[in-house]
Amino acid sequence: MRAELFDRQKRGHEVLELNKLRGSLRVSRRGATVTSWKVRGVDVLFPEDDTHLVGGEPKRRGGIPICFPNFGPTPKGTRLNQHGFLRDAAMEVYVNGPVLALEETADTLDVYPYQFQVAVECVFVSESGFRHRMQITNTERRVLLPIGPALHPYFRTPEGTAKVIWADGEMVVDKPAIDAVQVHTNGNVVRIEIPGIGQVWIDSLDYNINGSGLDFVVWRDSAEYICVEPITSTPGEDGEGAHSWRV
Repeated sequence: MRAELFDRQKRGHEVLELNKLRGSLRVSRRGATVTSWKVRGVDVLFPEDDTHLVGGEPKRRGGIPICFPNFGPTPKGTRLNQHGFLRDAAMEVYVNGPVLALEETADTLDVYPYQFQVAVECVFVSESGFRHRMQITNTERRVLLPIGPALHPYFRTPEGTAKVIWADGEMVVDKPAIDAVQVHTNGNVVRIEIPGIGQVWIDSLDYNINGSGLDFVVWRDSAEYICVEPITSTPGEDGEGAHSWRV
């Protein structure tokens, strides 16, 4: 990628602010995480919080973090973190887009010995909708790049309940907490009905890699939010991440 860099020397958690009419987004340089999404003044996302208490223990929750290169538990035989390392990385910000990008570093090569570039772009398509685009490039090319990325959005549930509906069925989530449930749909669109907020639609067409439908994980460990996560790989029961595709 050739582009002018913006704030290249800074290494904090700067946030890009995007607005369209009565819609607003905040995107952090840390992992290109969407930390806030408001529509007509209403917060759709549970805010990103590194110290949110779950069962009395501080956990990182909130926003829309990206899981790369792996989703779920640490793949067997590797030293990757759960959900990968991108969400902790300080990404470069390019002015055309804006696009946030990450390439391999000494730290990533230590746990993931591959050369790559991840570029993330968030663009409003209306005041109530935005496109989240992630492009992954194998910059070495002589070696296959094993990847199993996912998005991990946390949607607020102010009344503690939500209903998730997809093309070939529906799931009703009405308990304070549930274990992760993986669901396959033959369509591209998932609708989430959230009392107190309204309806949220996820159109994950570009995740439908081979045309055979999409896999989502529905999960929560608090009545304050629900995660509906489009995924491209499934963690094995023994903790071995099953990478579903390579580039």
